[in-house]
Amino acid sequence: MHASQNAVYAELNGNLIHISEVPRGASCGCLCVKCGEPLIARKGQIRQHHFAHLSGSECHGVNETILHRLAKEIFQEINSIAIPPYIFEKSRKLKHGPVLEHVESVARGGKVTINRIDLETAENGFVPDVTLHSGYKKLFIEIAVTNKVKREKLRLIRISNQPAIEITLKEEDAFLSRDELRLKLQTNLESKKWLFHPSQKDAERNYLKKLQDEIRKYNACARPNRARMTNLPVKKTFSRATVNHNPSSWELAIYDQNYFEFCRKHKREPTDEESRKLWPQ
Repeated sequence: MHASQNAVYAELNGNLIHISEVPRGASCGCLCVKCGEPLIARKGQIRQHHFAHLSGSECHGVNETILHRLAKEIFQEINSIAIPPYIFEKSRKLKHGPVLEHVESVARGGKVTINRIDLETAENGFVPDVTLHSGYKKLFIEIAVTNKVKREKLRLIRISNQPAIEITLKEEDAFLSRDELRLKLQTNLESKKWLFHPSQKDAERNYLKKLQDEIRKYNACARPNRARMTNLPVKKTFSRATVNHNPSSWELAIYDQNYFEFCRKHKREPTDEESRKLWPQ
């Protein structure tokens, strides 16, 4: 196991450099990527070669800083990236028993050619780690090590209506060589997940239509001889703890709650136009 405060990358003359490229000891002239303190290159016979602070202090979190910086440098060097397919999946246990399931393909995935890269360039109120340009299309890329993308940023990504993926790196990836990390960033699909794709809105609406149809079907069949408005479903409440931490799941829950509240208030189901207003765009 690697000690979290150890690192094999350091800064030298403004560049990120691997420990294999510098001499042993304090004569390496390297600085800590996170705090800027002088480092010593420890290249003994027993432990893995690594940098340590000359003062003896520890710098926790340095490998996360290294990975963010190294990944951004690598993206400027590569000309393509493999992205996974995006399958929208949503299921909900309905009050009357069955589980409503919806599975829909949103994006095929595959190899994306990179024409240009922007690093930490502002986009409609938020700053993506990497903005990949492929022809006239954009793809936002977020690098996650210990901190995932926050809800507010996810909301702004959705508002931007541009596709976005998150690449999750582990702290031990900071001990990979530049070539090894380049290969992982380019070809590994397991470390990548979709945060948003514009086409998922259609999938969400298709799911909601199935949900409405199922509720109508239940209301029509369960109590055929009584007025529908006297048999509306019990109001449901939702909490953040019961919803997956991504914008589509949370908004779907909000829609479900708004739907039931609308029925109780107006004593009828919403029209298609009113449903679109209930659904947060």
